Parts: sequence; structure tokens; C-alpha cells
Amino acid sequence: MLITKHSILTDAPPTKIWKFWSDVKTWHTWDDGLDGADIDGEFVKGSSGWLKPADGPKVKLELMEVRENEFFHDITKLPLGRIDFYHTLERVGEQTKITQQIEMHGLLTFVFSRLIGKGLRERLPSVMNTLARQAEKA
Repeated sequence: MLITKHSILTDAPPTKIWKFWSDVKTWHTWDDGLDGADIDGEFVKGSSGWLKPADGPKVKLELMEVRENEFFHDITKLPLGRIDFYHTLERVGEQTKITQQIEMHGLLTFVFSRLIGKGLRERLPSVMNTLARQAEKA
């Protein structure tokens, strides 16, 4: 079930956005919906870790696909379900288009879409703008 998809343009090149994305320990500095996050090892396919939403319990995180400076797909595991996050970088002229898509899957999707989905939809544009502004200044 698609929860939301949002895109923005930034003057920051993909390499600068990628530095923020691949430094999981600092996700909370540009995503005010997180208290913290970390992974064991490198930012590569198969790495796992955790994230702690500001309004929820710590959950497991796994990197499903990683293409440096282009794309990564991570999942957050929930009871009887998961949330898939797709993060894409694309050059559009002199700018970078950042796209994030959030999907929920599993038996309890209808419950979690009401509990979590609304907050994710509402926060995503602001989170992406903060990320872009920080990357532009870096």
C-alpha cells in the first residue's frame, strides 16, 4: 500500500545528499521524526541496524538495495508487516531531484497506515527540505 511519494529539486549534487543518507547515525539531524538510528557496518546491501522514531519504539532497519549516489531501499520491520522506504537521486539539468516513496506491507497494514502513515505523509516534505538545505550548505 502506497503511503506517500514526494519529490523536490535542490542545487546540492547527488554526492552531497548521499553523504547525509549514508551516515545513518546523523539521520536525526535532518529528520525531526527520529530520535536516532544506526547500522552495523557499512552502508551496503544487507546491512542492518535500528531506528528510533520520536513517537514510537525502536524498530529494526535493513538495507535491501544500495546504489551509491543514486538509490537506496530500506525496510523497517513492524509486527506482522514492514515499511519500505525508497530514496532516489536523479540529475535534472544543474539540479538534483530527490524522490522518496513510502509503502506499507503486511497483515496489519490497515492499522499501521492509520497509526504511522499520516505522520509520515505530513512530515515527508519538511524532512526532505531540511535534508536539501543542509546538503546545499555542506
